[in-house]
Amino acid sequence: MEYSKMNAQSHRAFIRHNGAHKTKKAGQGDWNKDFLHPVKDGIDRAFATLDDEGCGTLKAQIVQVVIEILFDLNQKLKSKRIYSYSCHAPSR
Repeated sequence: MEYSKMNAQSHRAFIRHNGAHKTKKAGQGDWNKDFLHPVKDGIDRAFATLDDEGCGTLKAQIVQVVIEILFDLNQKLKSKRIYSYSCHAPSR
């Protein structure tokens, strides 16, 4: 699509339709795809790397924090005396 040949009204129509619009003169167009096409491969690679490496690191950190919380809770429970109360049925 040749954006430089579009008139101002067509530009406004594309903007009103979030970049995806069809005009008689210009035809169907998707500015989002057209403008991002040159950087799409780089963005895809960056997100793939983030997903591959970042998620594994985040999972490991979450597991470590949960282990520490459970360990601390276990220590607190061991250090306190736990009293048990027995319930007896009332005698008749």
